[in-house]
Amino acid sequence: MLNRELASKRMELLQQVAPGMRRIVFLMNPSNPLDMRMLEEVQRAARILNIKLDTLGARNAEELDAALRALPRGSGEGLLVANDAFLIVDRGRITQAVRKAKVPAIFPFKEYHDGGALMSYGPTIKDAARAVAVYVDKILKGPNLPTCPSSRCPATS
Repeated sequence: MLNRELASKRMELLQQVAPGMRRIVFLMNPSNPLDMRMLEEVQRAARILNIKLDTLGARNAEELDAALRALPRGSGEGLLVANDAFLIVDRGRITQAVRKAKVPAIFPFKEYHDGGALMSYGPTIKDAARAVAVYVDKILKGPNLPTCPSSRCPATS
């Protein structure tokens, strides 16, 4: 779910959908350290794909409104959305703004399709949460060590 390498794959898919795209805007939360790490991957992928990269930062509702008003409106531009929890909560507003701007965009979760998103690449939030729950359960239970009958166990002191 938080795999930053998926960002470069999303950029590749976006470029396939809009082959003339020369610029990508990355919508992210600059307060989120994971988004900042994802930005590094996005910058690397932009260099490889020879695409100009800009960022739009949104830490709160006010900044998100400003970022959505600043969405690119024109040919040769696309939008990549980070998988930040704040952005997921406002996914309806984001997808509505993207549709209004008529900009090709790719999203990190399938749930963005509920708001009319054209394309996403990544898990559903439900599947990701389920996977996280499995790992948390394994961590809390500790290692699964073999047990031995009490008569054969080494003496403990």
